[in-house]
Amino acid sequence: MHKTTLPRNLLNLITLQIEKLPASQVDLIAIKLRTKSRRRALLYEKEYDAALPAVVEAATNIIKADLIAPFVESIEKPLQNLRFRRRG
Repeated sequence: MHKTTLPRNLLNLITLQIEKLPASQVDLIAIKLRTKSRRRALLYEKEYDAALPAVVEAATNIIKADLIAPFVESIEKPLQNLRFRRRG
């Protein structure tokens, strides 16, 4: 595992992006999580050992696609600019 200290301006950027996250987007993610979890629970109704990993995998995929990927996209350009400034 790699550990690093993030510059304050990057932390501020992340905080700003989190604060700008619309409640409607969070609500949609919650609905998707609930729907997928229920489907997995029904699919593996009598197989708890299979249900739990299936629910976790579905939740992980939703969070990556609907929350993390758009977030990273939104801060990608500022991160590149930050990297550029440090080199220049």
